[in-house]
Amino acid sequence: MPSQDKMERKAEKLQRRHEETALMLNKNQEEFNVSDAVFDRPTLEGVLKLIQKKKIDKIKGALKAGKEAHIYWGTASNGAEIAIKIYYTTSAEFRKGMMKYIEGDPRFKHIRTDAKSLVYAWAQKEYSNLLLAKQAGVNSPRPIDFLRNILVMTFIGIDGVPAPLLRELPLTDPNDFYDKLTDEMRTLYQRGGLVMVT
Repeated sequence: MPSQDKMERKAEKLQRRHEETALMLNKNQEEFNVSDAVFDRPTLEGVLKLIQKKKIDKIKGALKAGKEAHIYWGTASNGAEIAIKIYYTTSAEFRKGMMKYIEGDPRFKHIRTDAKSLVYAWAQKEYSNLLLAKQAGVNSPRPIDFLRNILVMTFIGIDGVPAPLLRELPLTDPNDFYDKLTDEMRTLYQRGGLVMVT
């Protein structure tokens, strides 16, 4: 049977953890004004761990919401702008939409097929793919860290305003743009070993 001291230390540890979580939530309450579908308990714990690891300093606001994830703008502990992608862990849409990409992929051979396990594996896969793209020298967001359903990467934009999508930009020289795009795709395949799927 555990001693009284041991039980008290365990209770103190749990209390400190609860206080840290509450502090983080109170500090960023206005930033977490979103549905429970995004910030369930494991996700909040993951965000707290990434804050403790100094990968995230602040989450400043939502940038985009899709069928599979929310993307937030924030800052790292060094003040650099970051993008935080949080996949929904309860989305049946995610499971249905991603199964076609996962089936037959040896990296997912031993992954359970429940939604949460697939989401965690997908976040890890996206982190790995961004790392391969970085190592190959491809122009893409740079991965910073991931945990569970949370992916932290560099932010492409300025002061919380994302860079425009390519389809939103007028092309001054379509041929030059096409050449640059195909060069990036070739590099992604030849050096990174990745194939782009549209």
